[in-house]
Amino acid sequence: CTDTCYAQTSADVFCNTVHATRTDYLIRRFIFVLIAEVVGAVAAGEEDNRHSV
Repeated sequence: CTDTCYAQTSADVFCNTVHATRTDYLIRRFIFVLIAEVVGAVAAGEEDNRHSV
């Protein structure tokens, strides 16, 4: 697996599956990063809302 995986457990299986094809890997990584960005933004927004109240 590569450094793109954070956990060395069942994530290795996921990594191997993702790395089946390079294009598929890039697409999944893009989606993963996109979701991470959205979740991070929402979490940051929740923090701001709590502090502003």
